[in-house]
Amino acid sequence: MSLGELFSLLQKILTTREVIVVTIVIALYVNLVMYVVRYRKQSFRAKKPWRRVAKSKEEPILVEENDEEGREEPEDGEE
Repeated sequence: MSLGELFSLLQKILTTREVIVVTIVIALYVNLVMYVVRYRKQSFRAKKPWRRVAKSKEEPILVEENDEEGREEPEDGEE
């Protein structure tokens, strides 16, 4: 078998629909496996109430969120 015949045979094999579909499926599977390997869960943290930073020219001071009138909102939802 000459080198030209070998390349012709390889071209016929590699361009068949089955080989192309299997190659795509294997590539998608490898991408999925790499995603699972690199996936990192976010660490569980207890939910803390949001605080905002009061803007001043000095060092920032953390204050609790208040409504428009300046009073703190009740945590249980009652007035």
